[in-house]
Amino acid sequence: MKLRKIALVFIAVVLLVSMTGCNSVSFLSAGQISNLVNEYGKPQAEMTVEYTLNEKTTRLVLVYDLEVEKAPITVANFINLVNDGYYDNVVFDSRISSSTNSWIAGRYTYNPDEDLEYNYYKTKDVGYTILGEFYQNGWELPVDEADKDNEEITDGNAKFSLFSLAMYHESSVSSFDKASTAFFMTTSSTQTENYKNYAVFATLASISVYVDDVALVENATEIPASVLYDFNNNSSMTTTTTRKVVVETDDEGNEVTESRTMFRDPVVIKSVKMLGDKDFSKYPHYVITL
Repeated sequence: MKLRKIALVFIAVVLLVSMTGCNSVSFLSAGQISNLVNEYGKPQAEMTVEYTLNEKTTRLVLVYDLEVEKAPITVANFINLVNDGYYDNVVFDSRISSSTNSWIAGRYTYNPDEDLEYNYYKTKDVGYTILGEFYQNGWELPVDEADKDNEEITDGNAKFSLFSLAMYHESSVSSFDKASTAFFMTTSSTQTENYKNYAVFATLASISVYVDDVALVENATEIPASVLYDFNNNSSMTTTTTRKVVVETDDEGNEVTESRTMFRDPVVIKSVKMLGDKDFSKYPHYVITL
């Protein structure tokens, strides 16, 4: 009996250690963040976006600096989703408001080869959530040294900028924890969304624009006005047009009836990949299993 108790205690300890190796319910310490930077540097990711407008295909190649020191868990989550190919062929399916030109991606995958009634499907539920580094969630960084004299700046958290990315939370979750997949992109230079409700984790480093494979700009640091116009103001870029009732079978064999929004001329993320020579497949996970 004594040996059995010892064995049970040993098993419990092993399970606890293995769980803490992949799960975390607290923010990272300064030391942990420093270790990530020392091992992986300051990561960059390349996002390729395509859309068709007036029978011409525009391709954007966006290079992002991932703000690991500003939002380390959110960055780690994004990197691991990129490694899994999660964002390949997802659509920017919703514009939050016409005044701020704010888009959401990462909720639906698009397949142009399928029948129009089935031209998108929900992306796979990853089965976990993360502790997003929202100001409203308790993540507050000290004011950057360069901003010390600016009384309007009260914290050093990453802020929105043109084409920056922020992890999007579900409004029904008051703790702002559930921020595992869908991210938010701002395409306005006068962003008014409250950044404190989002974890801004990536800023645009450069942009290349190709129209029918002909380069309009390459590795530019400023976004052409025509690109912003196409994203935000052209009516043919509207992504939601109709709703259809679709009956599908879930993984357990049950029929599920769903009212779907159908997309027209969607803005599609063709791929996202990590840049550099680091092995990001071994990047740590910090998740809360649902």
